[in-house]
Amino acid sequence: MRKSIVKRKFEAGQPVLCVADGIHHPMIPEFAGLMGFDCVWLDFEHHGSGLETAGTLIASCRSANIDSLVRPAKLAFEDIRRILELGGTGILYPRPQGVDEVVELVKCSRFQPQGERGFSGGTADAAFGLLASDRNYMSFCNEQTFLLPEIETQQMVDLAGDVAAVPEVDGLFIGRADLSISLNLRPGEQSAELDRCIDRVADAAAAHGKPWGIPASSLDDAKAMLDKGARFIAHGADSIMIQNGWQRIQDDFSKIGFEFRPKVRI
Repeated sequence: MRKSIVKRKFEAGQPVLCVADGIHHPMIPEFAGLMGFDCVWLDFEHHGSGLETAGTLIASCRSANIDSLVRPAKLAFEDIRRILELGGTGILYPRPQGVDEVVELVKCSRFQPQGERGFSGGTADAAFGLLASDRNYMSFCNEQTFLLPEIETQQMVDLAGDVAAVPEVDGLFIGRADLSISLNLRPGEQSAELDRCIDRVADAAAAHGKPWGIPASSLDDAKAMLDKGARFIAHGADSIMIQNGWQRIQDDFSKIGFEFRPKVRI
């Protein structure tokens, strides 16, 4: 068992920076861990990979001592239990529709007395049985696992205080793109209404002493969110980093005669 970097920084009031592995290759989380990032976001809501891939990626995170924030599909509560047994550190729960759904997340993610998670003892989070008989195993898992429900609709903005009030919720995470769409905005579009929603979630989290997080599109955006009180910033998806790096290569090499014909057009 390893202690969570994210939980430690939350408790210390320090900001957390999370990068994303959407390509789902184990080199990415290992590389991120070796470079000293806090956390890597592994998304299984919008990608076709399954639990076997999740196990490989989470093992890579453990090997490089970096937290794994895993987003399962909505309502995939059995998958959440197995993700934690694979050694996942945190759960980013997508698109809850009410507080009852968040309570169900807690039940399947925490051992008693905080929840109703079933016991195996032979899984990765128990060192494959080596720690199963340790009397501190279940309480340690409860302490070191973090749960972040996403706030992605106007309805959940209204309920953000009730979600933050759930004792075993560790913080709130604003799904900025889907929240924008729910407000009839394009993802990335600036809006006073979106800003008001972010402020309302920030206030709800602060009222219950919980941190909150959000994806940031740039350094300036991250600074603005930190100034609003955010303590968890997601930035730097692997596919975007590759795109940006290769774009710089094309920009540079086109100056000395190379031609490029992109195949993607809308």
